[in-house]
Amino acid sequence: MPANDQTTHIITRTQDAAPDSGAASTPATVPPKPGIQTTEFWLSSIATLLGVVMASGAIHDGGIVAQIIGGVLSVLAALGYTAARAQVKTAGSQPKTGG
Repeated sequence: MPANDQTTHIITRTQDAAPDSGAASTPATVPPKPGIQTTEFWLSSIATLLGVVMASGAIHDGGIVAQIIGGVLSVLAALGYTAARAQVKTAGSQPKTGG
């Protein structure tokens, strides 16, 4: 048996033996919540809407500075949400290991 197959066999047996150890068993993977049910979705949506309102010029007090800040705020909120969801989905698709 090649070393790689043996290592895989040992890891599989260790993972199979873990629930018998008496510790609380948890599922190997937990599916992530749908995006619309998360707080990060709603907070980023609010930040994006405020940014769009500022960038559109609807708020006249700030002038061009408010429009630039609003545009930057919208972009950062969208990027932040995308990165957070990607991280959650990546972590959710990998099996959890004890340790």
